[in-house]
Amino acid sequence: MLGLRSTFTPAVEYLLSNFAPRWAKSCRIPIGRRAERVAERLLRKKGYSFVARNWRRPSGEIDLVFIDGRQAVFVEVKSRISRQERSAYVFEAVTREKIQRLRRLGPRFIHEHTTERVSYRFDLVGVVYEPDGIRISRVEHHVAAV
Repeated sequence: MLGLRSTFTPAVEYLLSNFAPRWAKSCRIPIGRRAERVAERLLRKKGYSFVARNWRRPSGEIDLVFIDGRQAVFVEVKSRISRQERSAYVFEAVTREKIQRLRRLGPRFIHEHTTERVSYRFDLVGVVYEPDGIRISRVEHHVAAV
C-alpha cells in the first residue's frame, strides 16, 4: 500500500471491519447517493428499464436515466433529512436553473445514444429520511414534473 500503518491492533481492526453496526456502514455512503439507489429500486419495481446513472457533461448531470415503454425518462433525485424544518418541500431544491440544465441535457443524451427520434420526459423522485439519516420516512415520485 502507501506504507501507512493503522494505529489499531489487528484484533481491533478485525472487530471494526467485521462487526461495525449496520448504521455505521450505511452512513459512509452520502445521503444523496443512497437516495439515488432508492429511486432506482423504486423505478425498477414500477417496470422501468434502467439505462444510466450519473451521466455527466461539463454543462451538468442527469442522476438517472430509464426507459418507460418507448419513452426516455430523465430522473432528478432529491433527498432531505426530516429534522430539517422544510423537509416537506424536498423539491424546492430543483431551481429554475436546474430545470433549464436538465432540459438541455436530456436531448443531448438522446442525440449521443441513438439516431432514432425518441420522446422523453423529466421525472422527480424525492427521498425523505428520518432524523437518524438511515430510515426512510417517505419517497415521492412525480411523473413528468419538469
